[in-house]
Amino acid sequence: MPVEDVRALAKGRVYSGRQALEIGLVDEIGGVGRAIEVARAAAGLPPEPAASQLLEWPPRKIPPALALLRSSGEWCDSAAIL
Repeated sequence: MPVEDVRALAKGRVYSGRQALEIGLVDEIGGVGRAIEVARAAAGLPPEPAASQLLEWPPRKIPPALALLRSSGEWCDSAAIL
């Protein structure tokens, strides 16, 4: 997308993921795991081994109710439904 088009759309506005997809600001909707997959492919790296894990440092303090969702993968995506 040309810079001029991005500037015309931006101007301090906030878009949902679906809106951004519809107007072409993003290529697809996904979580951190998907972003890593796409970045690895773009860099010509092999797919991540299934046993690998993304660790955040320093760890975030997550409320106990949301900590339960974390084990299901992309907890931020799941938490957005709450």
